[in-house]
Amino acid sequence: MLIQKLTILNIIKDLKKKKINSYYFLDELFIDYLQKYNPLSLFEDKSFVIKHNENFLYCPITIEKKRGKKYLNFFGEPCFCIYNKYERSIFLYFAKELKGICEKEKITNFNLVFENSELNEKNLENYFFKKKLCKKISNIKYIDLNLNVDDIKKSFKKGLKHLINKDYPSLSYLIIDKENYNNHIINMKNMHQEVSKKITRSDETWLINEKMIKLNKGFLVQVSDKKNIISYSLFFSNGWEAIYFSSCTLKEYFKIYKNITHKSIFEAIKYLKKTKFKNLTLGETKIIHSNQIISDKEKNIFTFKSSFGGEIYTRYYIDKYNIG
Repeated sequence: MLIQKLTILNIIKDLKKKKINSYYFLDELFIDYLQKYNPLSLFEDKSFVIKHNENFLYCPITIEKKRGKKYLNFFGEPCFCIYNKYERSIFLYFAKELKGICEKEKITNFNLVFENSELNEKNLENYFFKKKLCKKISNIKYIDLNLNVDDIKKSFKKGLKHLINKDYPSLSYLIIDKENYNNHIINMKNMHQEVSKKITRSDETWLINEKMIKLNKGFLVQVSDKKNIISYSLFFSNGWEAIYFSSCTLKEYFKIYKNITHKSIFEAIKYLKKTKFKNLTLGETKIIHSNQIISDKEKNIFTFKSSFGGEIYTRYYIDKYNIG
């Protein structure tokens, strides 16, 4: 069994050499976004890889230093491990390594996520749990873009199918990518601030969103009511996987049109299929368990995303108090 310290950039290079499709967040541009999104935090790379014969487990992870405390995560987001085959001995070493980092660095808490059908809750209890409880368990849905559009629509809930099929003659949808981009992200930023009535993130993060589009790692779905732009939805991609990044819509138009964001996502699905992507992730669609109260707004978002169907994966969120 070999444990080796490895930088996140070297993990990205290793995965590319092995031709392993990694998570979208293992993209240098996305990492840059996360750092700019957390301007009050300093991040220290503590990544490592565990190897045993032909098997391996990569753990891209950082220590976030913020307001005198330390957190173990991935640039403020949950940390995932990437492995090619489930092996008990590797996960024992993995748990030991994480526990060692927490004790040595006096970690306040960490955010670790597992997502795999092999590594179910029973296996997690064997290696990580002092208590038989995750701080959160949720469902994630992926839309398989290898399917044709009609088959993708079959998994949509009945209400969504009705909304997708409804057309408003005054509305038009336009894909904005590197070929026709012209400062659209600035328009989205201004709309977002108008809707939010505040500045929610820095100009630097919006400029990185712009860079995503210019480098063919992102695109927008723009919605217009005749000549008035009323909505933007941003999607990020790493070449094979795409994610629903964010959106904003002028609130008064929700009262007039009932399917603005629904059809924006459907337009994105059709565009992604043309550009040969493998899947689209909308994010969490259901909270199975949480130590924190889920707001009504969050529940409505989960219901909205869940209506698009797709393949279900379960995520298990672990904190340092669950390490055995």
